[in-house]
Amino acid sequence: MRVLIGLHHVTLGGDTLNAVELAGRLISRAHLVTLLAFTNPDGSDDDAPLIRLAHERGIPVRTFQRPRGMRTRMRVIRELRDYAHQQNFDVVHTYGHQDTYYAFVATYGLAGVPLVVNDYAMSVTEALPRRVPLIVGTREVADQARRVRLGDVRLIEPPVDVELNAPGVVDSEPLRVKFGISSSDILLVMVSRLVKTLKGEGLRSAIDAVRILSDPSVRLMLVGDGDARPDLADKAAKVNAELGREAVVSTGAMRDPRAAYEAADIVLGMGHSGLRGMAFAKPVVIVGEQGFCLPVTREALKHVDYAGVYGVGDGSDTGPLLAAALRPLIADGDMRRSLGELGRNVVRERYSLEGATDQLEAAYEAARRRRSWPAWLLDAGHIGRCYAPAKIRRIARPILGHRGA
Repeated sequence: MRVLIGLHHVTLGGDTLNAVELAGRLISRAHLVTLLAFTNPDGSDDDAPLIRLAHERGIPVRTFQRPRGMRTRMRVIRELRDYAHQQNFDVVHTYGHQDTYYAFVATYGLAGVPLVVNDYAMSVTEALPRRVPLIVGTREVADQARRVRLGDVRLIEPPVDVELNAPGVVDSEPLRVKFGISSSDILLVMVSRLVKTLKGEGLRSAIDAVRILSDPSVRLMLVGDGDARPDLADKAAKVNAELGREAVVSTGAMRDPRAAYEAADIVLGMGHSGLRGMAFAKPVVIVGEQGFCLPVTREALKHVDYAGVYGVGDGSDTGPLLAAALRPLIADGDMRRSLGELGRNVVRERYSLEGATDQLEAAYEAARRRRSWPAWLLDAGHIGRCYAPAKIRRIARPILGHRGA
């Protein structure tokens, strides 16, 4: 099967790593897979770590310049349509908004290539086309999607390569030495895109929890980069000054963060990052939104089964809740080992990359049918209605602002 898999951005993250890992596994099964990426016109991200990672794994990447304005949008649509015709793809699989909408018009609408959309958001994204097959990552979102969508909805939980992500596969000692983490320190690790939305609350709360704990043995390592990094660095510096030590350290982005997971005594996070922590047999505390905080214990697996490694709380301040959840784990090494083994077994049995690839092949086969113009037009109208209010606001803002002046 000839497959084009879209990357909605070229920064390292859970979704993009999933796309690369699944592409590699599909190639190992004799499928012809190419990754699609949009890059900046100035070439600043042509050699992004994610693209380098794909090349190192022997996965071809076809890049298109990210459009700016209507003229360049039409150029990209024509180029993508022509590329789909030339490569004779059997299916296009998109992961984000940008690649989905260009594929919906160019490869699906104009070239007629079947489209499968992946959405690992924690709720249903309304503006996606409603009649094409959709892949989601939790049972909760699958239930929501089936109530409002007309196309096929499939649950493929975010997979983890349990061979590459396993205890002992990498040496974490150089990382601990580099950041002065001693053998007696309890290292909390949070691997995440440092962004203000979705992830930002948990990142800030982790720093707050270290301040509240005020335990000289506890260190926090933030791994990643993004628009929230300056604010987080400022917050970390204030907490370090208050505690009189470097309690919080930041590594920046790591193309291969496995050494950080291996170095951790406890992993904090959500989604794919939490699952990778479990794969490394580390106890994981899920840090969601609006005060949600939950250690992955046997009792918590019912929540994970339905809502995934994520949750929404009641609006409480997460910092104190996280500190309270961490205290027994910090104090009890046997508990950490027991929960680490539990998490490793759960990931190995339920979230394996091999199983997800089987499901993905089935989704591709089911999607291989001719595009229906009436269905395409109805979806195009739906997308337009979803985006029209935002476009109108953008157009009207300078006009209204001028009048207000």
